Amino acid sequence: MPEKLSPDQILDDIIFDLQNTALECRWTISMERLAELMQLGKEDFYRKIYNFKTSKPDRETRLGFTEIDGDYFCEFLQYCLNISGIQDRFATAGIYFDERVLYEIRENFKHIIQESLARHDLDKDTLLLLATASQDYDDAVDAYISEKFEIDFFLDRCIFEFMSFRRIHPETGADVFLRDYLKALIPTKILNIKDITKEFRDRSYYELFGEFRKDKSKKQKRKPH
Repeated sequence: MPEKLSPDQILDDIIFDLQNTALECRWTISMERLAELMQLGKEDFYRKIYNFKTSKPDRETRLGFTEIDGDYFCEFLQYCLNISGIQDRFATAGIYFDERVLYEIRENFKHIIQESLARHDLDKDTLLLLATASQDYDDAVDAYISEKFEIDFFLDRCIFEFMSFRRIHPETGADVFLRDYLKALIPTKILNIKDITKEFRDRSYYELFGEFRKDKSKKQKRKPH
């Protein structure tokens, strides 16, 4: 008979099992494999499933767990093992990131862009040339940022700093998952580049034309200051 493991050891075994099968944070674990790792007989395991589901009536019956229902899986493990902080341990393992952690990386991405632009030595000649050729100053700034920076630079720096700070294991392809996650949000309001770079747009406009930007409905082309 195998040695009875502590709840922490069981959780470590589950995480290790997921790490070995995960690809870019995609994974699945069957009920049978989970029962085996938790050292529970079939009857005891499904009794835990039933008791847990009683408190979660909105959840449908399943044959296992995947990264898609990671929050539910973490709640189930917390219920069975009586261990807190499972979401953080999953994040460190590079197998699942809950909304709290994803919010953190989104904010870090914004900060890196804003910090890079704040330290940037404005090339007034280039920006003025772009502004003169554009009907909309925002279009000129978009072209300027694209010329002076690469979005991949912001993404790479953000992911590297985030994974280093949280000591996230890279073997599961978490870096690929986080990159795809951020890139998918850039065209949306969640990570809208115009909103993130608003301070730079306003400041550069003032440096070029010597006055504050007006609302778009009132804006017109200006002569350089």
